[in-house]
Amino acid sequence: MKRFAPICWSSKKPDQVTKSPLASQTLTLSEDADAGVLIAAMPQEIFRLLKLPEVLCKTDNASLVETLKSSNLVSDRRLRVDVTRVKEMLVKEEIQIEWIRGQEQVALLYKDGSFY
Repeated sequence: MKRFAPICWSSKKPDQVTKSPLASQTLTLSEDADAGVLIAAMPQEIFRLLKLPEVLCKTDNASLVETLKSSNLVSDRRLRVDVTRVKEMLVKEEIQIEWIRGQEQVALLYKDGSFY
């Protein structure tokens, strides 16, 4: 059984105005996946690892996971860039994406910025 420790976690509003929840979550996922790969590259360089440490991204948006696994184009042109970037990271095995139930989200542990 593999054990994971979250190193980077994000729950925020996107900097850009988007047309849909899918666009917002895709934008946030792409930013956080970039951060995760950057963080994973540090121990790879320090310890001269041959392979990038595993970066596991979790989301409760099933349509986002299906969009990333699909070969169909996204109708929103601005969203295509972020979807393509995340798909490329998946193909290169820089990241993995996993769907989880909404009740398992880390954000649900916090209320008004404090742990409860």
